[in-house]
Amino acid sequence: MKQVSKLFKTSICLLLCMLMVLPLTTAFAEETKEEEESTVEEEKQEKPAEEPAPEEQESIIDDKELRQKLVDYIASKNYNPENISIGYCYTPTGDTWYYNKDKWYYSASMYKVPLFMIIAEGEHEGKLTQDSDIRGMKLSELEKLVLVYSNNDYGHLTMNYIADVPYETPEGNRKCRELYQRYSDMPKEEYVDNFYDYSYFNTRFMTDVMETLYFENERFPHVIECLKQAQPDTYFNRTLGDKYEIAQKYGALVDKSNTAFSHTAGIIYTPNPFILTVMTENMGLNDDVIAGFAPIFEEYTLSLDAKLEAFEKEKAEKEQLRLEEEKKAQEEQERIEREQQEEEERKAQEEQEGIKQAELQKEKEAKRDAFVKKAVVVIGVIAAAAVTLLAVSAVKKPKKNNQNDDAEQWDEGEPWDEEEQQFEAPESVRPVKKHEAAKTEKVPVKKKAEKKVSKGKYTPRH
Repeated sequence: MKQVSKLFKTSICLLLCMLMVLPLTTAFAEETKEEEESTVEEEKQEKPAEEPAPEEQESIIDDKELRQKLVDYIASKNYNPENISIGYCYTPTGDTWYYNKDKWYYSASMYKVPLFMIIAEGEHEGKLTQDSDIRGMKLSELEKLVLVYSNNDYGHLTMNYIADVPYETPEGNRKCRELYQRYSDMPKEEYVDNFYDYSYFNTRFMTDVMETLYFENERFPHVIECLKQAQPDTYFNRTLGDKYEIAQKYGALVDKSNTAFSHTAGIIYTPNPFILTVMTENMGLNDDVIAGFAPIFEEYTLSLDAKLEAFEKEKAEKEQLRLEEEKKAQEEQERIEREQQEEEERKAQEEQEGIKQAELQKEKEAKRDAFVKKAVVVIGVIAAAAVTLLAVSAVKKPKKNNQNDDAEQWDEGEPWDEEEQQFEAPESVRPVKKHEAAKTEKVPVKKKAEKKVSKGKYTPRH
């Protein structure tokens, strides 16, 4: 009975373990499949292309050499370098160079150059002519008064005309200064409030304006012609006027705080012209200070002219090499794009095949799941049947043979004494003769045999 109970418990445990393991196996298979699909998707993702580093613009200007020349000159004159700013452009290549470029100065009359570039551009576009009336004055007369003679009253009148206000206002002035920005490449976020409110310029802005005027002269008729007549004996003309034609505009003012501003921006027509802007603060209003810088840049410009042919040749060779490399790069890019397209087509085909395989796999998995479910049911039924059979077998006891009972009873007495006891075998176990056996249909069950004691003789079992 105990063995049956133990077997029953073992069967139940095995059945429960099977039922628990089957769903875990299915879940593990699904999780593994999801991980494989996730890995494939990650491999498909392309890495972001790295942005190419910006190419350094090669310049004919040697910054170290030119800066050293300027520093030596400033030291020789005992000038304060913090109060001087310079902008330089070598026009054959368009290369620019700056010294203390981010310092802002009150522009004084320098604003009249971009102001009349606005007027001249209107004439270029056909909106104005030299005879057009500008607040009661012909344009041809107005531009001479402002650009050649630097008349402030007519300069303000021109600002009011452009801003479309009856007289000078802060709003009108700001509108004009916002229009000046179209002639410079400076980002708008780099302008300071003083530019809009009080007409402060730096050498970057003013040099840009002069470059625009020089390189796009046809857009601004009569402006350069007027500037060539301005200050014929002072500023840059003082030191270089006898050698070259110069178009320049100065600006000079001592403000209410007793700060002196003196500047000049000009185009010096050397064999290969250069543009020079010099702005100073608290260096006095004497034009000698500004005039002294012009010969330094004249000399340097002439030295660049000697290098220009070789520089242009080298630049052309580099440009040709760049174009060839660009062509190769383009061809390589086209090849890569073709390969990528072919790869995409191949992947698309594989993806379609993968979809078909996935569908087949799903069908297989569905069949497997159905089989597993059926197997679980069958196993459960079999296990239940087995447990039931074991339980029935344990409850039902087999019947013992009567003869065996008798034999057991005979074996149970005390030991026989051969001398004093004699046993008479019961009739049921005596030998039966053939004629007596025929008459007997059923042997009756005998009662428990009695032991007889005989003193002299022992009769053994038959």
